[in-house]
Amino acid sequence: MKRIILLFAAAMLATTALAQGWSVGVRVGSTVQAVGQYQYNQTNYVEGRIGVSWLSIGGSSSEIALLHNWRICTMDWSPKAGVWFFDAGVGANVSGHRWLTCFGVMGMARLGVNFKKVPLSLSLDYSPAFGPEIYRYEYYLTDGTPQTAHSAGFRYFGLYNGGFTLTYNF
Repeated sequence: MKRIILLFAAAMLATTALAQGWSVGVRVGSTVQAVGQYQYNQTNYVEGRIGVSWLSIGGSSSEIALLHNWRICTMDWSPKAGVWFFDAGVGANVSGHRWLTCFGVMGMARLGVNFKKVPLSLSLDYSPAFGPEIYRYEYYLTDGTPQTAHSAGFRYFGLYNGGFTLTYNF
């Protein structure tokens, strides 16, 4: 998993060095994720995330998300510091670890600021992810024989997905 995250981060850095409209950063909260964003016009951008989530049964899991976001509005609350923005988006995510697989849709609501003096953005977002989860577990019979069973349900832990995102804007 560490190699995948490192490879993704290196690829994002190499790609963003060549083009404008890109942002790379990190998202920390109920997940720790590398974030890459590409703004293809004034109000639309695509965001990819890869990292580790603690929103799963049985511990941490790897998570990949792809979102399409819209810049809903900008506000001039602190003109000397930067421009504030509110974004919303929708996308898909997949997560899993050895015993668990989750997949489904993801929403996003973000309030943040683009700083004027440095090419950084800081934001607070809520990204609920919901859909089915499939869980495999092992148990033992009274005679000590191991058994394997499967369970499926709704991924309710994904509804608690909030975090802070810091990005460097090219």
